[in-house]
Amino acid sequence: MEKISIRSLTEEDFPSFQLMYLEIFKMEMSFDFFKWKYIDNPNNVETALSVYGAFHQNELIGARAIFSSRVIYNGEQFLAAQTGDTMVKENWRGKGVFKQLNQAVLDDLTEKGYKLIFNFPNENSAPGNLKLGWKLVDYGTNHFKIHPSFSFGKREKGKTLTKKGYVVETTELDNKKVTDFISSTLDGTIYQNREANYLLWKYVQKPGESYWPIVIKQKGEIVALFICKPSSIKFLKKTHIVDYVIKGGFNYTVALDLVSSYLNRNGVSIIQTVEFSDHAFKKSLQRNHFMKRKQKANFMVRLLDDQMSSHFYQSNHWHIALGDTDFI
Repeated sequence: MEKISIRSLTEEDFPSFQLMYLEIFKMEMSFDFFKWKYIDNPNNVETALSVYGAFHQNELIGARAIFSSRVIYNGEQFLAAQTGDTMVKENWRGKGVFKQLNQAVLDDLTEKGYKLIFNFPNENSAPGNLKLGWKLVDYGTNHFKIHPSFSFGKREKGKTLTKKGYVVETTELDNKKVTDFISSTLDGTIYQNREANYLLWKYVQKPGESYWPIVIKQKGEIVALFICKPSSIKFLKKTHIVDYVIKGGFNYTVALDLVSSYLNRNGVSIIQTVEFSDHAFKKSLQRNHFMKRKQKANFMVRLLDDQMSSHFYQSNHWHIALGDTDFI
């Protein structure tokens, strides 16, 4: 095999990265998006970019990106990493480039004190991850709902819905009541950091995208939070539910019915989401007449510290939502 070298990319490598990204994914990546995705992440623990590049005679032939994350379990924070864009040029595939990139990433992260790494590979990439020591923890199933009364009108964000004694309205993600609700509700599960600075980075500062945080209140107290990503199909408004947090003991079916009614009232005809082995959420999707689609997202984990609990390999301990992935 020809000799290759692996190092962290710098901003000067962006043109080469951009060209390879376009070649492989058939999409353009602007520098603003590159900077947001790989540099501005508030979880980053150092100034170097978290993108590893494989080079052959100064030519970038492959790359593997990671996003620093903080995973929380029982009040303790663990330094974690999520893999993102992984690319190998077509003429270099099958020559061990991915294997070398992956091992270099694992070695570097372990040396820096990371405790685990996780990702959401597609069906093509999942077998390779399993061969390299990852474990399949869960998979997400796509669901969608089409409202029987289509809404063609202009979406009016911020409209408040009052129904059955509940108030449904938009909110701000840096609202302390919202972040306190998230941390108290998810306590006891394994979940990615959802502090205000991370939520703002992910859902407010993302170039070219907008998200819609919605809370359900009962007697003035938050009982559920949904974060939605609006889009459209021709003349139909649609949205993805990318994250949800529902208070323990509160009826998931009622929560989903309320947010569906709110979205429909605001002009949304199609609602989509992904469910990761959350029995209560799955039941609420069925009872609210969501239909399953065949596509699924694999959730894989690899522990980098032998002292870590085996709970990190068990799906029933995790709170995972569509927004945790790298493709929404």
